[in-house]
Amino acid sequence: MRFDEFIVILEQRINSNKNWITIHNKIRFSIDRVDGDYFYLILQKETDRKIKIDEFEEVWNLLKGTNPEKRFIPNNYKEKTKSRNLSYILAMIERTIWD
Repeated sequence: MRFDEFIVILEQRINSNKNWITIHNKIRFSIDRVDGDYFYLILQKETDRKIKIDEFEEVWNLLKGTNPEKRFIPNNYKEKTKSRNLSYILAMIERTIWD
């Protein structure tokens, strides 16, 4: 699947008010909206966040080059990206692809 195709599916899921949870730390969050170049997240225990779509695409591209059995383990990417939103991005990709 191409990144732009994935984003269309993800935007449809955002509009359905889906609740999300990170894979490793089990942090609950929701996605408020996609606005321009950002995803706006609503977190339950922290301040809200925004994730730049370029950062999201960087993680998407790392995932494509990773063994499928190891794709959704956040520790596999620490040396490859400086993303502070890795857990959220992986959760959004995992839930969108497998739901």
